[in-house]
Amino acid sequence: MRTDGGTSVIAVIPAHNEEKGIVNTIRSLQNQSVKVDRIVVISDNSTDDTVSLAREAGAVVYETIENIYKKAGALNQALEIIMPVLDDKDMIFAMDADTSLSPSFINDALNTMIRKPNVGGVGAVFVGREPENILELAQSNEYVRYSRQIDRSSRTMVLSGTAAMIRVKALRQVQESRGTYYDNTALTEDMEIGLALKTLGWKLASPVSCQATTDLMPTLKDLHNQRVRWYRGAFENLKTYGLTKVTLVYWGQQVMLGVSVTMMGLYLSLTAVALIFGGLTFNLLWACVGIIFWLERVVTAWDNGWRGRLLAATILPELLYDIFLQSSFLKALYLSVRNKTAVWHHA
Repeated sequence: MRTDGGTSVIAVIPAHNEEKGIVNTIRSLQNQSVKVDRIVVISDNSTDDTVSLAREAGAVVYETIENIYKKAGALNQALEIIMPVLDDKDMIFAMDADTSLSPSFINDALNTMIRKPNVGGVGAVFVGREPENILELAQSNEYVRYSRQIDRSSRTMVLSGTAAMIRVKALRQVQESRGTYYDNTALTEDMEIGLALKTLGWKLASPVSCQATTDLMPTLKDLHNQRVRWYRGAFENLKTYGLTKVTLVYWGQQVMLGVSVTMMGLYLSLTAVALIFGGLTFNLLWACVGIIFWLERVVTAWDNGWRGRLLAATILPELLYDIFLQSSFLKALYLSVRNKTAVWHHA
């Protein structure tokens, strides 16, 4: 805690075998335009050089003890030690160990909190690192479109796990309401903590200037595991919270995803039938609709450079990418409905 009466910012970084990126992550915090008071790396059962590299880079290292609850459990163990010495006006800044921040992130997040006292958390608008293959480029385009959507709508649905600043006062209220800061059972702790804050009456924000750069999934298997966890985590969180004024828009989002999957399936089925039986003919109206769709894909990926624009313009790769994501959505829905045991995969 600062002795000059100002607001302290304590950064906490859960890390499991993150020796490749942990130093860059710490450096991005040290290079902020506003000083972070303490950087705490929470090593969760790491077997590589994460701990030694983090200490050499200037971070305080806390090693979890018999943690079986992955990221949420690691955060809770560290917060139980950190939170009692902080004031309500202080801030916890949680970020992933494979993430780097824009230099003004902390400053802009703090300014948002000051201007809007009803905001309990400020989350990152995330983008991907330089893509190394077509799969990563498709993810990068997806993240650019997501950032554009947040900027245009000013609506924050999830307090991104890549990086988020949360008021100590708000976190204490969460802990008082249920006995723990983060839900140990949640597959997507970032969405869940956002729901917890909103349920207590706090607002969330994601200023476009609060940008975080994160890793992309290099293989289909990695991407599948990530998205099944994301989708299923959303289902499980919503089942836990039920249908409320806060969750209504989230339920609506899941319904629309389901509609999107259904419509894609019908479109592909009808196209296949038309091709097989020779019923596929030119239609001016649908041709115009297709051109509008093509323009929308290119324009929304424009900020991702010429490679992102080219990928969007070719249509087919991103269509296949969307179908792959929808298959992950269907698997997550199946697992959730069947109450299959959930598995948290480290990226």
